[in-house]
Order: sequence, then C-alpha cells, then structure tokens
Amino acid sequence: MSTKQKSHKKFELDQLKTGMFILAIGVVLEAVFLFSTYRSTEKQLKTEYRAHAEEIAGSITRELNNAYETTELLRDLYNVYDELFLNDFNKICAELTKDNLAIGSMYFAPNGIIKYSYPSTVDSATSNFEMLKDSIQGPKALKAIQDQKPTIAGPHHLVEGGEGFIVRTPIFKRDRFEAFSIIVIDKETLITQIKNNPKFHHYKFAIWKDEDPTAILDANGFILTSNENDKVSRDNFVSFEVLNDIWHISVEPVEGLKVWGSMKYSLIASITLLFVLAALFYIQSIAMGRKRQLQMERMSNKAKSQFLFSMSHDIRTPMNAILGFADLMKKNLDDKEKLKDYLEKINSSSTFLLSLINNVLEMARIESGKVTLDENIINTQKFEDVTDAVFTDLAHSKGLEFRNDYHLIHEYVIGDEMKLRELTLNIVSNAIKYTPVGGYVKLSLIESENKTPGYTTFTAICEDSGIGISKEYLPHIFDEFSRERNSTDSKISGTGLGMPIVKRLLNLMNGTIDIESEVGKGTKITIVLPLRLPTEEQMAAARQAETQSHGNTIHTEMLNRAPVSDKIFNGHRILLAEDNDLNAEIATAILEEMSLSVERVPDGIQCIQTLSKHANGYFDVILMDIQMPNMNGYDATRAIRSLNMPEKANIPIIAMTANAFDEDRQKAFESGMNDHVAKPIDAYKLAKSIEKALNLRKT
Repeated sequence: MSTKQKSHKKFELDQLKTGMFILAIGVVLEAVFLFSTYRSTEKQLKTEYRAHAEEIAGSITRELNNAYETTELLRDLYNVYDELFLNDFNKICAELTKDNLAIGSMYFAPNGIIKYSYPSTVDSATSNFEMLKDSIQGPKALKAIQDQKPTIAGPHHLVEGGEGFIVRTPIFKRDRFEAFSIIVIDKETLITQIKNNPKFHHYKFAIWKDEDPTAILDANGFILTSNENDKVSRDNFVSFEVLNDIWHISVEPVEGLKVWGSMKYSLIASITLLFVLAALFYIQSIAMGRKRQLQMERMSNKAKSQFLFSMSHDIRTPMNAILGFADLMKKNLDDKEKLKDYLEKINSSSTFLLSLINNVLEMARIESGKVTLDENIINTQKFEDVTDAVFTDLAHSKGLEFRNDYHLIHEYVIGDEMKLRELTLNIVSNAIKYTPVGGYVKLSLIESENKTPGYTTFTAICEDSGIGISKEYLPHIFDEFSRERNSTDSKISGTGLGMPIVKRLLNLMNGTIDIESEVGKGTKITIVLPLRLPTEEQMAAARQAETQSHGNTIHTEMLNRAPVSDKIFNGHRILLAEDNDLNAEIATAILEEMSLSVERVPDGIQCIQTLSKHANGYFDVILMDIQMPNMNGYDATRAIRSLNMPEKANIPIIAMTANAFDEDRQKAFESGMNDHVAKPIDAYKLAKSIEKALNLRKT
C-alpha cells in the first residue's frame, strides 16, 4: 500500500472517527435534549393537570361553600326569628336551592334531631332522626358542637337513599347548642356537574382525604372519582381545604400520561439547537400564560362571592341591633323609658331587616323571570290622592317640604298599580331619606301623548335639595348592594337594592330612567313609562264598580285613619287557624286588643271541624294561615266553600300568612278566600280587612 493510499485511508478513518465523534456528540446532545424536553414536557403536563385539579377543587369548594353559606343564612334567620321562620321552611329552602342543583336536601335539627326536611319527599325517612346517637353521623356532629364550627362529612349512605356529603352548621345561643342547619350535597349530582364542564371532558379525577372511618370509599380509597373504573395516580395531587377538612385531588387525561405524544412537535423542532431553545422558551411562555390565566379565574371566582358577603353583612347589622337591645331590655325591665327606647330601635331594625329580605327575594324573583305584570284599570285621581297623602306625611315627619305638580289627562289608564306605586315609593323615599331637614322634595306626574295608538305616556319626575350623587358613583347606582356612602359613613340605613329593583321593574314595563345629580345641590330622577288606555266599556265598568263601593270605601278610609284602639269589634268572634304557637299568641293579643273574641285551631282539618260543630253565625270571620300540618289553608278554604251549609260555606275567610308575594295573593283568592294580610302582622291592615269582612257578612 502506497503512502498516498495509507494517507487517504487514514483520512477516511479520521473522517469516520470524526463523523462517529460528531454522531456520538449528536446522539448525546439529542439524548440530553430529549431527556430535558421529556422532563420539561412531563413537568408542564403535570403542571397543567394540577391547574385542572385546582379548577375542579375550586368548583367543588364553591359548591360546598355555597351550601355552607346557605346553612349560615338559615342559622341567621333562626337567630332572628327563632322557630317562626320554620313555618316557611320549605318555601325558603326552595328559593335558596333553585340555582344550586347539587343540593339534594336540607334539614333543620333542633338539639340534633331532624324536625324539618326539604323536599317533602325525604320527610318520612328522616323525620326525628337523632344524628348525635348515630354511629356514622354522630362523630362529625359531635365535633361540630365541640369546635363550634361547621363540618362536612361523607360521603355517607343517606337515610333518605343514595349517597351524599353532609354540611352541618351548629347554632349556638349564649354558648348553648340549639340546633343544626344541614344541607346534603348529592354525590352523583356533584360528579355530573364537574364532568359536564367542557374543560374537563378529556380528564379523569380522583379525590381522597385523610383517614375517616365513617366515609364511603371505593376500592382505591377514593371518596369521589369521575368513573368507578378509572385508576388515577396519587403522585401529582393538589390539597385544598373544605369546611375545616383537608381533601386531596389528582387529575390525569383519560388516555393516560402520554409525554412522547406531546413531544412530537418538539422532536421536529430539534433539527437545530436554536429552534429547540426557541421551542422551550415558547413552552415556558405558554406555561406562564396559563398560570396567569388561572390566577385571573381565581380572582373572578372571588368576585362572584362578593354578593353573598354583602348580603350577609347587611343582614347581620340589624340582627345585631335586635339581639343587643333585646339583651338590654332584660337588664332594664324596671326602666320604662329605656324599654320604650329599646323597643323603638328593635322595631326600626326589624323593619329594615324585613325590607332587606323582601328586596333580596324580589331581586331574585325578577332575575329568575317569576315577576309578571298584573295589569288592571287605575283611577288616576285616586293614584294622585294616595300618593300625595303618603309622601306629604313622610316628608313632614322629617321636617321637609313636599311639593307636587300633577298634570294627568285621562281619568283611567291600564297598568300594574302596585308596581307603579313601588317605583314611585322607591325614588321619593330615597329623596326624603337623603335630604337634610329644611329641604324640599318635589314629585311631578305628567301625562303626554304617545305615538303608539291606544297608549299614553306617564312621566314621573322626582327632584330634591338633598346631598346629591357624585359623577363617579352615578354609573354604579343600579349595581346590587351598591351605595355611595355606607351606613357607617352616612348614618343612613339602606339595602342598596332600591334602585336596582326600580331599574329591573322599568325594564319589565318597557320604561326608562334618567338621573341628574350634583353633590350638595340635589338630584333629579326622571321615569318615562308607556301605559295602555282602557276602552269605553272598561271605563264604564270601572265607574260602576266605584259607585257601588263608595259607601264602604269612605267608611274603610275613616277606619284606616283611626288608631287601633278605636277599632272596636265588640261581640264578634274570630276563628284563628294557625299552627305556630308564637304566631298564634301574637295574633290573639292583637285581636283581643280590638275587643274580638278568638278561638284558635292548629290546622285546616280542625278549622273545618270547629266551624261545623258550632251554630250558624257563631263565628263571624276566619283568619287562615296557609302552611299548616294535616291540611293547608288553601285546601281548608275549598273544603269550607263546598259545605252543604250555605251560611257556614260563605263565611268570610282572610288569609293571614307569610306567603306574601303577588302570586300568593292570587292563589288565596282562587281558593275562595276574601282577602289577604301578610305577616309580619300590621294591626291597621288587619283591622281594615276584618272591618271589610264584617261588612260583607252583613250583606
């Protein structure tokens, strides 16, 4: 072999060695790249899965916190009204749970014994269930009492069937355990809600917690899984707190952890180190962006809870005053002046609390679409007279001048008179509330032509010389629970719901509202509302009805202006159907002050029996509660109307109930009742209703 050949062979060998070296370096670099990319991708995927786990945990936590806040609301209602609110337990529960599908059932357990259940389908299974003595539910229930904190237990086999988580909030008065407020979260519904979220369709999850011998666990020791057959590793988990308990959650894709499949684009990008570095940087940027997105979502979730926090604060403020002054009364029983002062303050706080509850319920009903218009013929002159009388007295009681300017064209219009009064009352009472002593409030009611045939336009303008509204706050005036100055700063109580209700009612009635204001100079609110005009036949019928009722109307108005002590009904008997002892005691005291004789029965069946066994004319009027055991007020009224004894069948019946919405009034009339008086009882309105019933009896 020649030197040249040897040199060429050596060059080729060197090239091979160099190539092999470069190949080895390339293989090493590729291996390093693949290893680092694999680890990076695996870490990224696990971070993503942990993010999904945090989302699912947040979803579960929100559901359970909503349930807990609902139990707190029941506790607060109990603290204010004791067992009075339990008369409407089913109705309250239905309202509280209509937007929370995961709540399976609700209970109220005085002394740890279930006495009230919702829905009624679970009552037979759970009635008088003593949870403190139960081997499964007892430990958690006792812990809640000992720690004086809410607890969550489960999942358990439920007495009423199925499996669920039990959220208990203990209720104490003066450090003495009184009852449990309980909500049951249906396990399957909770799982379904999570699985139905499109973001979680491609993932499986499993949840477990620290050792709990009473909980139902699957074969893998989990309390919740997306599917019983799914196997999920516990290596990559997130821990979260649930009502003084710690849960853990792990999330994986349905097809498993496929890192290599997730790396295919990175493998293609590995042709050059620069592209690799760029790809890695891109991946890291996506991970950081995802983390920021999750942080924004968590902030959004906190904002959603602000509504409940605001409502809780506004409920607790008057409730604290009521409880505080009640305690002071016990300590000053011999001081009549202090007792009178405390009673006035309790009454003021109670009125505000009732207003808040009514406003919150009305907002919920409006937003759920349950509020409808009840349109009838309105006598515009009477509307003027009543409006003027109400606001003149209200303004003068605060040392204000009330001015009015009414220019109405038509004698009658068609609209929802109650909602029109509510709109007017909201804007004028706000003006009176925020106008200092010595100022004025002016209400103008102006009617003008409407371009639409058969319609007219009503414009209500409320002007005042009050404190005014800042330009910065005006855009937020229709926000729920929004107030420019809270009650702490302004010393003026308010719910922050009056103007939002006005806005939503106007939307329902196709009206508009405009607000002009300047701080320190007053406010001008203009409401424009289209109203229908009645036909000639409708107006003629309205005039005839007013003529027939003219005598009774005059007498009723005189009665309404008289103090309660002047409303004497000597010799008349009332049959009171009321199942709640405290409500019955209050009603009896009010009626006896009017010199009425009262006989009380606890349910609809005994009401019919008592009426039947006495002679005709023995009772003059029946005051009928609606929600009673054995037979409710509607069914009892229908049964009385169908009696074969005409005089008893036609006895005047007045609904006296906490079912106070418009649809409740309508149900009362449809069942055959003659009138409706809402609780809490207003003695003036009750006397007015009884007077009208006695006049009906005479005819």
